[in-house]
Amino acid sequence: MTVLDVMTTQLRACEEKLSSIQDYKENELTDLYRLAEEAINAMKAEQDAIEATLPQLADKERHGAMERLSRIDLMESNAKSVQDKLTQLHAHTGELCDLLEPQTTRLKHLETQIQYFQLLLEVETLSARAKPSAGSNGDIDALVAMAALNQSLSTHFGMDVSFQLNLRSLIKQRMAFLAVELQAFHTNALDVSIDALRWPQVIADTDLASNAVEVFRDKFTALVQVQLAVASVTAEGVESELSDLWAMQRLLQPLVRRFHFHFDTHVKTNDVSKPEWYLTHVVEVLRGHILFLESVVRPALARGLVESSAATRSNNTDGVALFIHGLLQPVCAKLKQSLPILVLNKALLCHTVDEVVDFEWKLRQEFQYRRPPRVPSQKTLLVLDQVAANAAALDLWLQVDLEYAQNFTLGFLRDEADVAWTTVADDDAKVTRAAYAIAATFDVLSKRFQVLSDPTHRYTYVAQVLKPWLYQCHVAIERFGQSQPVMSQPLVTTAPPSSCWRAACAAVNTAWFVQQLLREHDEVKAFVELLPIAKVTLHQASIVPLKLKQTVAGLSKSVLNHPLLETQEAKNVTHGLLGQGSLVLPTAAFSAAYSVGSTLFRSLQRPKESVVEVVRAVEDGAELDERESDTYTLDGSIFQNEWTWFQAGVQSMEEVLVAASSAAIRAQWGQYHTSPRWTEPAAVDRIVPDVSPEFTGGVALFRHHLVFAHASLNPSSFEVYWKALSKELDGHVLAIVLQLKAMSKNGRLQFTHDVHAVTLVLRPYTSRPDAYVRRLFHLSHQDHRSMWLDTWPFMMQVYVGW
Repeated sequence: MTVLDVMTTQLRACEEKLSSIQDYKENELTDLYRLAEEAINAMKAEQDAIEATLPQLADKERHGAMERLSRIDLMESNAKSVQDKLTQLHAHTGELCDLLEPQTTRLKHLETQIQYFQLLLEVETLSARAKPSAGSNGDIDALVAMAALNQSLSTHFGMDVSFQLNLRSLIKQRMAFLAVELQAFHTNALDVSIDALRWPQVIADTDLASNAVEVFRDKFTALVQVQLAVASVTAEGVESELSDLWAMQRLLQPLVRRFHFHFDTHVKTNDVSKPEWYLTHVVEVLRGHILFLESVVRPALARGLVESSAATRSNNTDGVALFIHGLLQPVCAKLKQSLPILVLNKALLCHTVDEVVDFEWKLRQEFQYRRPPRVPSQKTLLVLDQVAANAAALDLWLQVDLEYAQNFTLGFLRDEADVAWTTVADDDAKVTRAAYAIAATFDVLSKRFQVLSDPTHRYTYVAQVLKPWLYQCHVAIERFGQSQPVMSQPLVTTAPPSSCWRAACAAVNTAWFVQQLLREHDEVKAFVELLPIAKVTLHQASIVPLKLKQTVAGLSKSVLNHPLLETQEAKNVTHGLLGQGSLVLPTAAFSAAYSVGSTLFRSLQRPKESVVEVVRAVEDGAELDERESDTYTLDGSIFQNEWTWFQAGVQSMEEVLVAASSAAIRAQWGQYHTSPRWTEPAAVDRIVPDVSPEFTGGVALFRHHLVFAHASLNPSSFEVYWKALSKELDGHVLAIVLQLKAMSKNGRLQFTHDVHAVTLVLRPYTSRPDAYVRRLFHLSHQDHRSMWLDTWPFMMQVYVGW
């Protein structure tokens, strides 16, 4: 710390002490003055010393600044000199680059040529090694190496593609030349090994490890390598050859020859009315050779794919699937050749389709056959696709399937009604035999279209067979349920339930089961895959009438052709409905149509009566004919409309049951409002209170209806039934009570006991029965004060409003 700092501190201490003195004493002030004076003198001496050294310090700083300025000037002159040298060097460097650039370019070109000639030499070397000669069978590894070299050419020569094209052309020529001799040699070798196996004789399990099988496996793999190596240098690539493997053709040749002899020549087995003969023949051939195919052919093909460097591109290729695919080609040709005759005979076509569908499912279930994924789809049409590809055959097939499904289902429901509407024993869901028959038919129809490879054909089958058939089932079930005279034949406690009540419950259970079935199948993969194709469809009203669907237009053809619909506004609405949004869900299509803001679309959304008025105003004499008009509908999920129909049918039949039960029970309570117990005096003392005599019959019938419904309805419908019936009776009894003009204290107690009897009826089905007769329960538990009678009109207003 400097002297100046010490003196400054001392002065501040004096000031603080001076300010703290309250009683001034002469000695203390003298000491403070002395100390302050000493501090000021010391500070003045310090100031004089500093001022004495300032001129010297200023001279020293001025001298240092001059030296720095001189160094800066020197550095600036040096930098200028370096800049001049760099400019000169840059000029020399540019001249040198101009001289070296042609030589560098030529050097790079020479290096590229050297690389080209090296690869060219490698191609010629591999070609010489791969070529068969008198003393050599050729080197397949060299051929595969040449194919791999062709694939790696894109990493050579940089941007210069001319060398690549030359080498690719040369390799392609060399491999095409080599393929002729290699194919002939290895095909002959494979034929010899096949003859040694006595093919197509069935090979026993014990012979699979024989030397002849090992030789066949090696020859098969070698021929696959040759073909795939040659195919890899072509523009089509390896995938184009997988369906026509030379090795597989040699293996299939005797089997195909045998098939043609039996079913394409003038022999007794060539019978167009017996498609099961040639289909069974193919199945038996596969059963006899499946073990050989799985243990020998499949690993041989996989080895050929790996060693030919094609495994990464064809890792899903299966030897057994390719064998079955090759064996199906004569079957497809046979069926295609027979179709002109089959379409002339409906029964014969139906029989053929049945056999083909059964054959296709055998291939999938017994041999796990799937279409080879890497083979072009046009080369792997399934057998049933031949029928779908023929427009006349497809239309006849769909017509026959629809007629069969409708005749079978409706005939079963009509001709065997005594059995069809009975419940299967030990079934908690109370499912009827009619429901199981519909489910079985649905399963059969679903399997018939799933083997088609084209999704458009699959959706066509769903739209033209499944959907119309489901609508007919819905109509038959609802018509049967609504035809039961449950209103005129009510349940009574003194007699067993009439058959009409059991039939009505069976109809409810059947419709409910089919609804659940369709909801579940909406999430099945086979139907979910068809959603992108489920766009706006056109249904004839006579086939599938619009019910519970969103109506877009229900006008006659004369109105649909009206000039109003040709305006740009109407076209915008049509585009919104039929555009891209309709490919996913109808909601998107309707949103697009509403976004147009068309008054025309809004007018078409009016009720049918208003639509008729619009038609009559526009065109006199035009009439709505639903049997001839076209109805445009939007399909959401595949079975959204269908399960909506069944859901509405279930609701309507449940409402009929509730109305019939409610009417019967209300009839029992017809004299309840005249019961003398409402005004019974307090002098009457009942030791054991009981239910009012006028109320007892209705309560017993209520219990009887619930017991019967619980035993006859499925759990979901029964829950809806008893809740709706409880609500109806709650309101009916409340209306009776609120019509009373007087009620004694005993009457109020009796009413409470009657309500309690109703809750006891509901107790087996819910833990809170009071929640379902809520108004009666609240009214019966009001405070029984003397003022209750005075507030009775007020209570009437409250509960009537409730």
